[in-house]
Amino acid sequence: MAKVKSALTDNMEKCFVCGNIYAECHHVLFGSFQKKYCTKYKLYLPLCGYHHRGNEGPHMNYEKNLEYKRMAQKYYEEKIGSREQFMSEFGKNYL
Repeated sequence: MAKVKSALTDNMEKCFVCGNIYAECHHVLFGSFQKKYCTKYKLYLPLCGYHHRGNEGPHMNYEKNLEYKRMAQKYYEEKIGSREQFMSEFGKNYL
């Protein structure tokens, strides 16, 4: 997965949480229209299967999901645009 670049981490080759080398690309903001903008701004995190789809992953754990979404929104507001622009593109404010 090294060819995928992320705005949120420099290392897409290891799980963001545990360092496992078998990582999957997690679109931090997912859903039909959100995924398009997530891809545009490279809002990805590398997560191993457990930290992606398991009980502690964003698809099963609301708090972890919110943590990653907040991380992405903070990056967006610091580097890309305003909160209003984020809300216009992603449909929600996570901060």
